[in-house]
Amino acid sequence: MVNRGVSHGCNTCKKRRVKCDESKPTCNECIRVGRQCAGYGKPQVRVRFRDLTSQYLKTPSDQTTTAKNNNHEKQRKHSCVQRSPRRPLHLLAIPESLLPKQLDIAVAFYLRYITDVGRNLQSTRGFLEFVRPVLASESHGSALSTAVNAAATELWALLRPSDVTGSQPIQLHQKALVRLKQAISTPEERRSDAVVLATLVLQHLDGLIAVFNRQEPRSTHREGALALLTQKGRDTKSPKYYPHLLGNLLHSKISFCVRNKIPLAVGELMWLQTEVIPTLPDNPSSQLDVIGISVSRLQNTFCQLESQGSMAVAASGALIATIQNVDAQLRGWLHHVPDVWRPRRIPGETPVLLSIFTYHDSCDIYPSVQVANIWNTWRTYRLIVESIRTKITRALRVVFEEGDFAMPTDELLSDEGETHRETPNLIESICRSIPFYLGSFTRPLTYSDIHVPLLVFPSYHDLRPDDPAFTIYKNSDDYASKEDHCRHTALHGPLHALTILSSLMDLLSEQPCPKTAHSLINRQKQWVKEQLNRCLYLTRLDLRIAERIKTSNHLASPGQASAPEEFAQAVRRALTPVTIL
Repeated sequence: MVNRGVSHGCNTCKKRRVKCDESKPTCNECIRVGRQCAGYGKPQVRVRFRDLTSQYLKTPSDQTTTAKNNNHEKQRKHSCVQRSPRRPLHLLAIPESLLPKQLDIAVAFYLRYITDVGRNLQSTRGFLEFVRPVLASESHGSALSTAVNAAATELWALLRPSDVTGSQPIQLHQKALVRLKQAISTPEERRSDAVVLATLVLQHLDGLIAVFNRQEPRSTHREGALALLTQKGRDTKSPKYYPHLLGNLLHSKISFCVRNKIPLAVGELMWLQTEVIPTLPDNPSSQLDVIGISVSRLQNTFCQLESQGSMAVAASGALIATIQNVDAQLRGWLHHVPDVWRPRRIPGETPVLLSIFTYHDSCDIYPSVQVANIWNTWRTYRLIVESIRTKITRALRVVFEEGDFAMPTDELLSDEGETHRETPNLIESICRSIPFYLGSFTRPLTYSDIHVPLLVFPSYHDLRPDDPAFTIYKNSDDYASKEDHCRHTALHGPLHALTILSSLMDLLSEQPCPKTAHSLINRQKQWVKEQLNRCLYLTRLDLRIAERIKTSNHLASPGQASAPEEFAQAVRRALTPVTIL
């Protein structure tokens, strides 16, 4: 290596031991990672204090010099952790906080494996993919930068709690809230996409806190992001991220409404149709969210008619036409899916299958967790439609047998056999995707599982190098190294699988079971229940669910929900803040 003499880089890059491009007044490397550039002058001398109190404490006179030295060495080593609560205030040590270098590592880890790996513009849900490029143009003390610091520290505290003091995530969270409030009060900042992203990052942080720290979920920041996007006088000169941010709010809203069977308000529906849908990016993810609006309307229309009895359901010709229309939209969506997104079955002789929990010795792989999420959303929508179709078919048969109708609707009844085949196939496809999310997980995630590759996840890297599918994947925008894919899946897989399995269990509990597929669906239910309990343990939510059920049992009155219903309600409540992104 050529010795070029003393480095002329900025003080921050020297401290981090990275190459500096020596741009002035601030270098681009510091801007890229969101650090404050310390400039090029002589760095300020840092004074560090050492606790020598133990040297001046009185010791018995009969101790030898060696004993004194040994005792002093032990006291010096443990002086930071072994403190007497009765010592004067000036002798109490200041607790360590997350060191600047560790904060850099936490932020870099968050940006890499939460906002970058496994994400692209085709599968984007309109939020996390844009944090990194927008952050690169923001100052170190911006609302987005402080929000990312807070979210990264919270994630780091979950993975490596020994690196972070208990108060550090709270302090950074409060700092981010204060900075966001300042940005919102400034007209110029309030109209920028960066501030909207900052509110969504804080919403993401609130989701982490609610799920893993057992706190009540909140949606304040998501509502604030919507208010910022729809405010009058918003800057429209650079609408680069505006359509994607609207798409993120659409995705969150539709996911919540479908999962909880909550209808969209008339004003919300009109706003979505006139303001949001025309501006959405043209990708499969956004197209599926638009179809989700139709699924939500169908779901709530049927629930209203079902509450009025079988006659009302059977007499609704418009509902039958709506089912056929929504089903056609969902089938048509398949024509817009890239070939690399198609699920691929891993061959049975592949070694990875011996290390993971499979679904009857089979497993499907996808380019990324996000692509698998999109497919499972589509399958969930299909199951909702098939469930409604089956219930209407049964209602038609009831009124036909009672003589109220001369003839059932041929268009609907002709699909009955196909429905009986489709439902088990859709459930099976979801089940085959679960090993992709969970891999060889057997206990809650720790940093050592990520740092040292102990976990195994099935992926395209388990195919032969000359396999055409692997070649297509390697040349696509979805490509990630095996290590990056495993880390990304380890972080996202269990919680996303839990959300999917919880929705599937809700559907299975309501799904009319055809006689021809009764035994198969019962076996699928049992497998789904086992994996759901596994996910609850992996996400540390099993104790929280047990506490909720125990509390509800103490407060229960006669005639309330059964144990399975209470379990489903507790899981649904715990996952309220979670939106699969």
